[in-house]
Amino acid sequence: MYALLVLVSCFLLQTPSPTAKPEKPIVKNSKATIKADHSTKAAPVVQPKVAAGSQVSQPTATQQQTAHEVETDKGAYRVKVVSQPFDSLYLIYVIVTTIAAFVAWRALVAIKTQGHWMERQLAEMESARVQTVDEMKSAGEQTKDMVNQLKIQIGHLATLAAAAQKSANAAELTAIRFTQIEGARIVVTVEWLPGGGRFYGSGTNGLTTGLPIAVKCKNEGKSIGWIREIRLTAEIFHNAIPPNPSFEIDILYHGIQAIAPNDHFKKDESITLFGQDGVGQWIVIWGLVKYSDIFSDNRETTFGYLITLDGKLERISLPAYNKHT
Repeated sequence: MYALLVLVSCFLLQTPSPTAKPEKPIVKNSKATIKADHSTKAAPVVQPKVAAGSQVSQPTATQQQTAHEVETDKGAYRVKVVSQPFDSLYLIYVIVTTIAAFVAWRALVAIKTQGHWMERQLAEMESARVQTVDEMKSAGEQTKDMVNQLKIQIGHLATLAAAAQKSANAAELTAIRFTQIEGARIVVTVEWLPGGGRFYGSGTNGLTTGLPIAVKCKNEGKSIGWIREIRLTAEIFHNAIPPNPSFEIDILYHGIQAIAPNDHFKKDESITLFGQDGVGQWIVIWGLVKYSDIFSDNRETTFGYLITLDGKLERISLPAYNKHT
């Protein structure tokens, strides 16, 4: 708006003014002018003689003005004022130029305002970026602290877990020991039947060995037990006793037989083997007894015997033949 006013003012100032057309050249400080002036000044003023008693007429205002102009115009040019026509195209040019300048000024103002806003936004973005970086650094440090604390806690938890596992193992062992002491405990022995022992024979398939034995189950615990199953087998091995024999063998007894503390349950059996023992040939008898008591329904005990060359039954001491669960 201020630019529009300034341009309009410039237009008014630059509007063509009436031009003067000189009719007679004016020469200042010329010798003729100076002489005319001196002659005028030097010439005495002659007053017209007037008769006595007659009335002298006074000059009118118009005559005075004309005389003044004559006196004034002496030695000067006369200027004639000529009016010029109004230029409408120049006015339109000025208006268009003013509007264009105004639009440009508004555009510059908008650009400047937008620049200020962009500077503010950039400053805010930079501040936000710095703040975000600081927050990320702080978060990273906090994360490191949390990780360290978690590691410490995990270490404590691992220690507690190990202690708890140890306590659980101790408690389980105590419970097992308690059940073994206070529960039923079946101990199995194998004996020859009265008047018996191994005997040899032969058949269509060759030499045989007969084993008339009795399986005796005694409850050496402090509570009653129930025998549910007895498994038994025998086999001839060559110079070796299997350390881990299979107990998926023949079932000698299946049922429920109650057995009180210090009482026993005996089951007789006669086993026939193909072949005979001797030097390098050992006969092994082994089996399994399943029972239950007031503490558990699934208890087991294993047993194993070796028949020596002189015909005695000798208990095998390997762990697989002496399990109690």
